[in-house]
Amino acid sequence: MMFTRVCIVGPKGVGKTSIAARIDDASLSSQKSATGTMFTTCNVLVRERTLSLEILDISGEEKLRCMGPIYYKEAKAALCVFDLTSEKTLESLSLWIDSIRNNACEECQVIILGNKVDLEDLRQVSKDRAKKYADSVGAKYFEVSSVTGVGLLTVVIYLSKHILYWSDCSSTYAAKRSIISNSIEYISPKKEVKKRRFSFPIRRLSLLS
Repeated sequence: MMFTRVCIVGPKGVGKTSIAARIDDASLSSQKSATGTMFTTCNVLVRERTLSLEILDISGEEKLRCMGPIYYKEAKAALCVFDLTSEKTLESLSLWIDSIRNNACEECQVIILGNKVDLEDLRQVSKDRAKKYADSVGAKYFEVSSVTGVGLLTVVIYLSKHILYWSDCSSTYAAKRSIISNSIEYISPKKEVKKRRFSFPIRRLSLLS
């Protein structure tokens, strides 16, 4: 099994903890550290290789933001979350992205998540606007909902492929073929292993997109 760290960052109140809970199908309230960082894990099976994602939810509170760089150093990916119903939360992401770029390893993939896509009537940030911002900082962009689960499966699949790609490239470029595949399954960390092709447990994600 391969273990890897993924950080979830962004302003307070954008839904970081809810996203982490959706991915893990768990309440994170009992897993909060003294630094304000919440953590959980989920396992993804890519063909015959299991990838264990250690997901760290970094507090968006200003007084705790300084703890972020400690965790970024070992992160292979960072999910930078903003609220689609609040323009200012997108504008403030640069604070986290700059810190990640300065402290994380070279292969750390920055992924921007526009959360609350289910609140379309309240949207302040268009998809085109968010995509252009992501392109400007060299990041991938996805729109998700921590309430319905829409888009989260796509994010996990993309994330897993990226991490394994870099892992394979560190030994040989020929291994790239092992991740160019649609054979990705989810393993619930809470119960006996049950493989589901391209799906989370039903109460975890409602795949509407």
